[in-house]
Amino acid sequence: MNEMSTDAIGGLYRIDGSTVRRRIARARESVLRSMRAQLREAMKLTPGEIEGVLAVVESQVDLSLSRLLKKP
Repeated sequence: MNEMSTDAIGGLYRIDGSTVRRRIARARESVLRSMRAQLREAMKLTPGEIEGVLAVVESQVDLSLSRLLKKP
């Protein structure tokens, strides 16, 4: 697999790999927070239902991020 490490990505942007990891974690949390709110409001799901949906979505987000971060 030709994936870039967070340290390599950090090198491209002249930041530390730990900064890249923190930014990815914050972005992931922001997306999930927004999705929770939207699912609660638009679909009137219960907290348990929301967490079930997000468990599936989160695994797909991780797969998509992995694909995006692969070296061309």
